[in-house]
Amino acid sequence: MKDIRSLTQTHIDEYLEERKAYWVTGAGAALTQTYLRKGRKVVTKNKPKGELCENTRNRESTPLRQIIQLAKKDGLIDANAQLDVEWLKSESEPRPDFSLRQADKICRLAKERMLIGNLSFQRDRTMLCAYIHLLRHTGMRPGELISLEWRDVDLTNRLLIIRGRKGGRKTGSRVVPLLYDEPITVLKEMQNRRIAELDGASINENDPIFIKKDGTRIDSFKTSFNTLLRACEFEHPSGKHDYSQYSFRHTYVTQIAKLGLTCSLFFAADACCFNFLDCWDFKSDCFLRFADKVFAGVSSPIISINRI
Repeated sequence: MKDIRSLTQTHIDEYLEERKAYWVTGAGAALTQTYLRKGRKVVTKNKPKGELCENTRNRESTPLRQIIQLAKKDGLIDANAQLDVEWLKSESEPRPDFSLRQADKICRLAKERMLIGNLSFQRDRTMLCAYIHLLRHTGMRPGELISLEWRDVDLTNRLLIIRGRKGGRKTGSRVVPLLYDEPITVLKEMQNRRIAELDGASINENDPIFIKKDGTRIDSFKTSFNTLLRACEFEHPSGKHDYSQYSFRHTYVTQIAKLGLTCSLFFAADACCFNFLDCWDFKSDCFLRFADKVFAGVSSPIISINRI
């Protein structure tokens, strides 16, 4: 199918079956996932399974549902077309998101805690503050953010490039647009501080953006983040899961969903791969109508579409 106007239920069903085959018998079934546990690298393999779990099925369905919704709003598909994307009720409990007030308090407290006489502690807390602000205003996964290098930062076009982790199931290659001004400010400040540490020398584009003074990569903010989170004295959320760095991603997606930023949901989730960027016309009437709707009446720091 080359034109979304010809989309039918058959196309949807075939696509979902194809994605199911990918995870059950295809390349997805052989993927491994690498993560750190108590400072040690752990590699896990997908468990063989004959059916997809509810969460994986729903993760595949979400971008497709959003695309159909946007196409209906813009008149590319008949608004009354009966196109159904199956959504399964998941038995797993969703992880909590921060309220906007909570997210702002964490950012504010992180900034206040930078004001300390010990220069070593001050640098560590400044890095943590930058990390938290970027989580707050990009919706990136913690592992994606801490893996960024300066070659992945395009301040001119307000983009962050996620190159993906080898073997990672969730962290694929995609592009994250910087819709807010805060990340731009934070990244520029990080650049200036690093240049000052290098006595005016240029930053190596392959250097991580989260870097120790000696030039080695910062692997985790888990301990310092949890210390900051306890200082906020939030009540434990309902359910078994506590707040975590990942809660910022849920907060971001919830916020842009309430604003009607359908396209941004693609970026925040996994739908904005490089192929998606190639086929999306940012100057099209469809996109500009979407942008006008998004930015109308939004007071805070969302940028003008002409600057993307």
